[in-house]
Parts: sequence; C-alpha cells; structure tokens
Amino acid sequence: MHEHPLDPTEAFAALGRIKLSDTDLSGVLKKISELAQRTIPGAEEVSVTLVRGTGAHTAAFTGEMALVLDEWQYDQGRGPCLDAAQAAAVVSVPDTATDDRWPDWGARARAAGVHSSLSIGLPVQEAVVGALNVYGTKP
Repeated sequence: MHEHPLDPTEAFAALGRIKLSDTDLSGVLKKISELAQRTIPGAEEVSVTLVRGTGAHTAAFTGEMALVLDEWQYDQGRGPCLDAAQAAAVVSVPDTATDDRWPDWGARARAAGVHSSLSIGLPVQEAVVGALNVYGTKP
C-alpha cells in the first residue's frame, strides 16, 4: 500500500523543496504524481499526461494500472484525461459504472479495478498541455 497520508501543507512544502537544477521535467512530474497519490484521499494511482499536437504520452505514473488506462485512452483518441488536457478543465468521473461519456473507457477502467477518476487539466507551455490523472478503486 502507500506510505502514510500527507497533509496538503506537507505536500506543498515538498513541492517547494524540489530543486529544478537537480532534476529534469520527468523527475518533477514523478514527484508531483507521488505527492498527489499520498495526499488525495482515495487516490490509488496517479499519472501525468502530456499532449503535444495530436500525440499524447504518460510522462509520469505511480503504477501500471494508471499507465495502462492512460495508454488505452491515447489509442482510442478519447477519454477523461484527454478531454481534461485539451480543455484545461477538471473532468470528474465519480463512478465508472454510471458515467456514459466514454462507455468503452469506463468498461475498461472497471475491468482494471478503477471505479472513479479525476483528471485536472494542466497548462504546461504554449504548445504542450497536460492532465494530472487520479484513479480510485472506489466510486
């Protein structure tokens, strides 16, 4: 399971201690994923999607389940993380069994044990957008 839950104040302090001179973007995104997993209640796994043009990829993830669900969305060209990234919006899926926006993705998520998700659009830079994706095993 995960380490003890972090208080959000502790998580923000940890973010502030990241030395950008000592790590690259990949390292920063990995740390953000890990902190989100430890801070957000119900976060089983977390990933960061980056989209440049029409190509999306998972830049950081805390476990295989998140990576598989992200990649399936990229293969299909649709899903909550892609919608969140493109619109710089928050896309909440409280229960994958009842959400009908992406029925194929919802079925795939449930088969992987994911019953809820939250994708938060991230404006990364001018030509790149992204999303922080939080996957939960409970609705």
